[in-house]
Amino acid sequence: DPAALKLDLGVSNAMCSANDGAITARAQGGTPNSNGYTLELYKSGTFVSRATTQSGVYTFTGLYAGAYEVKVIDGNNCNKTTSATIIQLPTPSVTVTYTLYECGAKGKVVFSVPQSSVTYTYQYSLQQFLPTNKAAVIQTGREFTNLPVGASFVAQVHYTYAGKTCRMNLNDITIPDLRASNDFIASAGVAELIGCGTGANANKARVSFNNVQGGRTPYLYNFGDGVWTTTSSRWMDPGTYYLSAKDAIECSRDNLRVVVPAKLTVPQFSNSNIVYNCEGKGTVSITNTQGTYTYTYSLNGGVPQTSNMFSNLSAGTYTLAITYQSGTQPAATELIKEDFGVGDDTCSPNVAPTISCGPNLGPTPGRYVIGSNSSVFIQSHLNWWSNANDHTNPSNRKSRMLLIDIGNVGNGDVLYSKTVNIEPNRKILYEMYVMNLEKVGLGGALPDIKIFLVNPNTNAIIDQKDYGTISRSTGPNDWRRFSGELNPGNTNRVRVEIRTKSWAGGGCDMALDDIYVFQVPKVCPDTVTHTFKIESGKEFG
Repeated sequence: DPAALKLDLGVSNAMCSANDGAITARAQGGTPNSNGYTLELYKSGTFVSRATTQSGVYTFTGLYAGAYEVKVIDGNNCNKTTSATIIQLPTPSVTVTYTLYECGAKGKVVFSVPQSSVTYTYQYSLQQFLPTNKAAVIQTGREFTNLPVGASFVAQVHYTYAGKTCRMNLNDITIPDLRASNDFIASAGVAELIGCGTGANANKARVSFNNVQGGRTPYLYNFGDGVWTTTSSRWMDPGTYYLSAKDAIECSRDNLRVVVPAKLTVPQFSNSNIVYNCEGKGTVSITNTQGTYTYTYSLNGGVPQTSNMFSNLSAGTYTLAITYQSGTQPAATELIKEDFGVGDDTCSPNVAPTISCGPNLGPTPGRYVIGSNSSVFIQSHLNWWSNANDHTNPSNRKSRMLLIDIGNVGNGDVLYSKTVNIEPNRKILYEMYVMNLEKVGLGGALPDIKIFLVNPNTNAIIDQKDYGTISRSTGPNDWRRFSGELNPGNTNRVRVEIRTKSWAGGGCDMALDDIYVFQVPKVCPDTVTHTFKIESGKEFG
């Protein structure tokens, strides 16, 4: 009975590749012959393949997307045809990236959220293949953490639909080892004291991160409230804060202590007893209740003066505009603080590459070392040089300084440099200590240095100051202080350079230590008015 012959088709769509579609035929009824049923596959009317099956079940595999027909034929040549369509399911779109954390000590690999018009279920796998092979780790979560740095991984996505699972290779991932290059630094301080802000910030000080450099950008900042932000300055109430900064691989500089001082107490002013001369003119002194402040006085809009005494005043009422500010220097914002540390001979990335570094070597023209007075650099030359004690820790024979035989470096060459972020239009103060290593009585050329501010983008000189020649040392502690101030102008980033102005094959041997470059917060003085009266009719004599 042909009517009793039945054929059902099941479809597995193409998903993992273009030709991994399949059609499963299930024939029953009719009159099977000795081989069971014959099944024929056609695509759009064109014969594709033929198979026989005793069970009546057969799967045609390796099929591309398209419209298909399956015909079943029984032992009596009765047949039945059923149609099915295979579609090509889209491959999901997934990317994979890595990040470093714990200051580059660990890696994290993250798979993006898959994008597809098909509701697949997903798993993700990583298999390390360098420097050693390890078994793949498969999980449903998209993040793999606590991964070793310096390792390479195969990244794969496993996606499943209707019981079928495909595996997609993504790009290999190598997590770099950047620990040796951890040079992230940061400092913070008060940039503007209370009194400089306006509106809602009138009673707040501006706190700013500065000299944030090295590491991996972008940087994030925390003002002590646990919130990370890309903003590097904020107006803050009086108090003590512990700030933090971190780079893109979570190298951090923590516990940066910043103290925002309270607003100054408004002083009260009064007059001393007014003294009159024979012409009836008065002399008055102004007293105040805050003796540690500094004051300027402007009488009736006149030229400001620092004296609190006004004399030879005719009868009348006078108005004083009194400007006051703290007499205590506010805490500085550190830009460079270089004492060269303690330990064995080493080199510095801040010393010009035109000067060769010679750990455990004696001096020669054009050579330097970051060393102590126990270094071969000094000890091999004591017939000519003072056995210089470190300026920072004179009694510590491992405390280091920059020791340099300038020699033939070249007139005007950079000895030491560092690029820093600054507050624009605010003077930069500096101090350092220098010593001519050559002893008194010798005849070598004298070192001669100066300090420069340079625009790091254009190399244009912004400002400079000379120290001049450094006379020969009279002993191991004969350090000379070189200090002053420089005007950076309207720029927020400068390169500080210490340069030599002289060179010679003999002489120009020097030590440099305790370089300190800083800015002080902007101070905005307050002004109050005070009136007093010179009485008439006070003439006598």
